[in-house]
This record gives sequence, structure tokens and C-alpha cells, in this order.
Amino acid sequence: MVLEYGINAPGEMERLVATAPPDCAWVTAIGEAHLEGLQDLAGVGREKAFLPGAVSSGGKIWFGPDVDKACRGDWATPPRALNPWDGTGGPQGEPGSWRVPGFFSDSVHLPLQAAHEAVLAWSAATIAVELGVDPARVDDRMRTLVSPPGRMSVHELKGGVRVLDDSYNSSPPALKAALETLAMQTGKGRKIAVLGTMRELGPREEEIHRGLGGQLKLTGVDLVVGVGKGGGWIADGAEARGIPTLRGENAESMGSILLPEILPGDCILLKASRAEGLEAVLASMLDWARTSPLEALEASR
Repeated sequence: MVLEYGINAPGEMERLVATAPPDCAWVTAIGEAHLEGLQDLAGVGREKAFLPGAVSSGGKIWFGPDVDKACRGDWATPPRALNPWDGTGGPQGEPGSWRVPGFFSDSVHLPLQAAHEAVLAWSAATIAVELGVDPARVDDRMRTLVSPPGRMSVHELKGGVRVLDDSYNSSPPALKAALETLAMQTGKGRKIAVLGTMRELGPREEEIHRGLGGQLKLTGVDLVVGVGKGGGWIADGAEARGIPTLRGENAESMGSILLPEILPGDCILLKASRAEGLEAVLASMLDWARTSPLEALEASR
């Protein structure tokens, strides 16, 4: 049985491991998320440490990249760090084709957009093999992975417009990873970031949103579309650095604001916390793509 132990406040992990004591534990990542309850990065690390701390000496512990820097404890068994590119100088490949070590083959190309997705997929595969799953079967499964809706899933629209739908959820580290993926897209059109509020960031939420907006100049974003309160703060930070912006009160209102601005070849990222409902923006775009000839739109500009 595989269980996900999700937390957003102190004491929750202790209750979870008491309810379902783990035989093995994988701490995938530690970042600035759920700060409303966990306060800071150190608080996130302290709370997540209860998970590997509950594993006995006969079990296994796996850590994602850099987890050991914030998740510390007296573990019953040494954690294994999981990173397919450890010692290689960084990610190998490009969006849609990340090369990772195989378990039956020498290497496997993962058809995923984001580098961090490739790390997670390969890490899960490593754990599966260690727990007895056939290596050849694992390699075959990695080659055919498909991102679920809202998890950096790709929509190719007419006119070469590409939508990266990463709207399922967001946090500062997840947003940075999504923007890195947007920056790596190879199309010749503009890169547009449609960004909404990141929830559960506590009293520093405005500071964090504005700060991330101010960093967007470094990612090559050509247009920032701020959705809701947090998206507006991000847009403020981006605008202060000279990036053009659009703003909307909520996801439902964004269609009429964003759609007239789209040009052939644009690559558009959707990213916000789940409660912001950015799938409404995607639905508007898909409906628009079915009825709007982009070639005629470009000719009219």
C-alpha cells in the first residue's frame, strides 16, 4: 500500500504516522509551502522529519534532492538521496525528452515537460525497483508517462499556440520550477505567464508574491497576467521591472481579458493554487481556439 502523508500545520505528521506507521518513507522535497501553519522553511523541515523518523531499522528511507539540508534527525536507517543527474552537472535533455538512467536499459527518455517532474518520476521508479518491481517493466512505464490534467499537461492549439497547464496547485518553489520550464520552451512566440494567488503563505504572502514578480525579468517572460489578489501582487512586482502586465479579478473574468491578446506561436503557462480555479482560463482558451482563426487574428494586427 502506498500512502501520501500531506501536512500544513504542526502536529499533523505525528498523527499521520501514529495512525499508519510507515515501513518505508520518501520525502520528495522541502520548500516554502504551507507557511501559514508551518511558519518557515525550518518549520516545514521539522514537521516532515517525523515521517522518516517513524521508519524502523528494517525499513527504507529516500530523500529528494537537497531534502537533507532541511530535514534532519537520528534515523534508524540511513536515507538514500535520489537524483538521476547526481554528478552530471544538471538535467540531461529538454522539455518533453529528459534522459535518465534506466533500470534494464542504459537510459530512458521521459516524455515530461519539467525537469523536476523527471526527477520525481525516476525516483518513484527507483523505489519501485528496490521494492521488487521488474526493471524492464519500470523502464517501459517511464517511457509512456502522461502528465495528469493541471500537472504541466500540454495543450497544442491552432496557430502554434501552446498551453502549459500547471494550474492544479502552486507554491513559491513550484512556481519557480514552472517558470524554468516555460523559459526552456523553444517556440519563437512570446512567453506568457498567467499567475494567480499562492495560498497558505501566512503574514508574508504579499511580500513573497511581489518578490517573485520582481524576479520574472530573469525568466524571459514577455507578458504577466495576474489573476486575483496574489496574481495582482505578482504583476505589481513584474511591472516594476518593466514587464508588460494584464490583470483580472478572478479566473472567470480572465477570458475576455487574455484571449484578445493571444498571438500565433505564444506559449502560455497557467499556475496558481487549486482554490483559484485557473482551469476556467484553460476552458476559455480551448473554446476560443475552436472558434477563432489565429491566422486571421495575426493578419488584422
